[in-house]
Amino acid sequence: MKRAGFAETPRLQVVALEAAAHAAGAWDSPPLAVCSDMPLLAYQAILPVLGIVLLALVAATRRRVRRLIGRDPVVCHAFQDDRSPEGFLESVMAVGSVAAVADAVLNALATEWVEDSIAVPILRRAPGLGWIGLGLLVSGIALYAAAVHQLGPSWRIGIDHARPGPLRTGRLYGHVRHPVYVSAMLVMAGQAALTADVLSIGVAITGAIALGVQARIEEAFLRSRYPDEFAAYEKRTGRFWPRRGAGAP
Repeated sequence: MKRAGFAETPRLQVVALEAAAHAAGAWDSPPLAVCSDMPLLAYQAILPVLGIVLLALVAATRRRVRRLIGRDPVVCHAFQDDRSPEGFLESVMAVGSVAAVADAVLNALATEWVEDSIAVPILRRAPGLGWIGLGLLVSGIALYAAAVHQLGPSWRIGIDHARPGPLRTGRLYGHVRHPVYVSAMLVMAGQAALTADVLSIGVAITGAIALGVQARIEEAFLRSRYPDEFAAYEKRTGRFWPRRGAGAP
């Protein structure tokens, strides 16, 4: 009996050691990637390219409108007048723009760090969410290009209290009053869905709230600047979504 016991002891030790080694190997093995649905190309190439396209559109529009009106169409007061609601909102949106660019750069250059540190795993690996995000991004950029083209010399960044330009009420603006803001929301929502990290999600939520308030401030100014024309325009259009049963005259 003693011999049998001694014979079984090494065998049990071997089994225990093998189990421990297997468990250690499982712990030492690299963790599953958080991003299981999107290829790295989406973060390291497509997202930066779309960002560059958007920034180039803004720069080209600024240059074109400057030629048309003979002065800089960027009239925002970010970091200059934080005491007024308008100035504060413009500062918030400026910080949000920088944060969105930083998020795109981090996802392009430090994808693994984003996945390990600031990504929301359940969203980052949600099937199809990243592709939806890409679709929203492309749609937002396309809408922005069309909206600023239709604004022509009335395009501004910020509210131009001195010389705002003519009120645009046709085409896209015959359905919604702020298609540029809608395009910005689509871009922010698209980036948040694609990257699914706390930075982009925070930018999207804060940006949507800020744009909603900014739209109301802008409408109050337009109401005082074009009282009769804007009153009729406001009745037949929605702020961000077309009014049911209405549209361009």
